[in-house]
Amino acid sequence: MAVAPDSTCARAFDPLLAKALAPVGCGRLIRATYADETTSGLTTVGMVFTKADPAAMRDLAERFAAQNLAERPDLMPRPYAARGTVAADFGDTQRASWSIRVLRDVPVVVYSVSGFADGRVVTDPQPASDAIRKGETSPAAQAGLGHDAQGIADRVERRLRKATTRPHPAAGRTSDARSGSRSHAGSGPGADAASATSAAAGRRVASPLPAGGPPSSGRPGSGPSPGPGSDSGSSSCPGSGSGPGAGRGAGGGGNKGRGADAVNEAPGTGRTSEDELR
Repeated sequence: MAVAPDSTCARAFDPLLAKALAPVGCGRLIRATYADETTSGLTTVGMVFTKADPAAMRDLAERFAAQNLAERPDLMPRPYAARGTVAADFGDTQRASWSIRVLRDVPVVVYSVSGFADGRVVTDPQPASDAIRKGETSPAAQAGLGHDAQGIADRVERRLRKATTRPHPAAGRTSDARSGSRSHAGSGPGADAASATSAAAGRRVASPLPAGGPPSSGRPGSGPSPGPGSDSGSSSCPGSGSGPGAGRGAGGGGNKGRGADAVNEAPGTGRTSEDELR
């Protein structure tokens, strides 16, 4: 598991996604990248703690739903690549499946993005909601990457909601206050929410990501290359559990990247994405 340093959202998203999320602001970003037990699939999960009130969160959620923004490839979240780990080559062109949830009742946007650990370029990424459908034959669907992206995001969202709705330990304890008792600093919903990413997703994470890249699997794929967005400030920590992993050899490698056109033009509209997001 590679955990990114606590940060703002600067340079964390493609320009169009950053623009789409701008109305709610960004106060804090928490990200972590996980490998499945076979170390053949990677998933980055993140939480954007916004500066918005409930009305603004509802407005953004309704906009994402009405315009299907969460399913647009040009609004895919970026992965977090950590140097010295299997995720070092997990860059923008390796993104295979993703999920974005704008929560209405909590000022948080939860997202996830998955890809292959062997560094292969993916030319046809697919939103998790499509990749998990029965009969889908895309590389992301056959490898279970849609299930990875959606499953981790689901667990993080559930843990986040549970943490933010849990009564504070000190609530209603007026007698303790009179007797001089104090609650511990750092306790309560805010502290629990900050740890929701690692706590929720840790159940399906493999052993610590080893340095030097993934073990040979005989799958076609591109060789090691510098990972966009790599950050030397990451930390490795153990995890255990199970998740979709077997049979990840589906899909070809060595394909060309999507290129800059994916950011500038909305698929199938003939209009620029910038125009749509105004």
